[in-house]
Amino acid sequence: MRCKNTNAQNLETETSIDKGYFGIVVFFIQSAVVMKVQLEVESSSSSDKNSLDKLHSKISDFLNIDLSQVSYSICPLVNLDTTGKMIYQFIFLCGIYFCWFISVSLIHICQQALKRESLLVLKSKFISGFIEIVKYTYSGFAQITFLSLTCIKLASSYVWKLDGTVKCLSSWQIIALIFMLTYTIPFFAFMSSGITLLKKREIKTQLFLVGCVFPLPFLLWNVGREIKMRFAYSKIKKINVSQFEGKSPNRIEDYKKKSNDLSSIDDVDSHGSAILQVLQGPYKKEASTWEAVIILRRLSLSVTSLISNIFIQMLLNSLLCIFFFGHHLVVKPFVFSGSNRIESLSLSLLLIAAIINLSKSSFIELGLMPTGPFIDIFNILEVFENAVLFVLVGFIIFIEIRFKLSARPKGS
Repeated sequence: MRCKNTNAQNLETETSIDKGYFGIVVFFIQSAVVMKVQLEVESSSSSDKNSLDKLHSKISDFLNIDLSQVSYSICPLVNLDTTGKMIYQFIFLCGIYFCWFISVSLIHICQQALKRESLLVLKSKFISGFIEIVKYTYSGFAQITFLSLTCIKLASSYVWKLDGTVKCLSSWQIIALIFMLTYTIPFFAFMSSGITLLKKREIKTQLFLVGCVFPLPFLLWNVGREIKMRFAYSKIKKINVSQFEGKSPNRIEDYKKKSNDLSSIDDVDSHGSAILQVLQGPYKKEASTWEAVIILRRLSLSVTSLISNIFIQMLLNSLLCIFFFGHHLVVKPFVFSGSNRIESLSLSLLLIAAIINLSKSSFIELGLMPTGPFIDIFNILEVFENAVLFVLVGFIIFIEIRFKLSARPKGS
């Protein structure tokens, strides 16, 4: 009887662990959207393909927060040009941060007035939600930033790739460039160093949250802090032991601990633990900063949009997907083995999607239209590309059901 109870408890504990499924699916969808190439192909088909494509697009737009595909009947973007739509989408993403901050502030005030004891738990949940928002909106910020800066040469001048009437380095593109240098590029470095510092209890939770919004100032502060600490440590090491003669033991110990005081070490409170649970929950201890690797993947796929030659862009994306897949097979970062299998499937499907888009880009770059049997081939590939998401979700359901059945105690 005791064994049955123990097995039941273990099953409940293991099934409650974050296995990282949602993050795997979101990364797959966001990456597939970034690599998507539209090739005009005569379609003999079918409403099934169109309905599947529409369903896939709606899911992709939701997870990638793509406002450009919202229905024109309800969308305020209908009268805006391409530049206006890009700026509006950027403002929308910033609005998510602002609305979440307002919500946290209002609930903080209400809970403080009604019941103080539940305040810490409530704040921890909202802080965890904020970290989730930061993770999943980064791809949208990166995509907007690099698409805004993509220029091509037209006649004797450089113009914006998405709108040939807009010249490069306009005022809003300079703002996008500043945003890229202060947020988009340094964010993955902040995520790596921030997780490490928070885990070592060397920074406060508030400082980590500020770094999520202002990563470059955080990195500069951390560099200055490291320089100051190294200088202080070297200075303390040069002190002669004879200087401690005649001093009480307590004063000697306090003086020797100055190096620890300089590092501003604080205990990780419940909020810091909630952040680490979100960022490190599904991963092994050896891969505790794997979330920074995911951010770097999103960044690298978005950077390729700066390349005007679409074939070279898709070729680089395909090579990146091969590297992602190989790197994952070597590290296997997830604690749950089923999550590693699902991530392997996700990255292999992403590689297939990249190769499909590479073949499309070759026709576009050569200025050709598929004819003859190529029409049917590309129609089939289009259906497959839209169906892989459902294949991935189905495999996740299969893995989870199999895990629960295998962990169920015998005789129950």
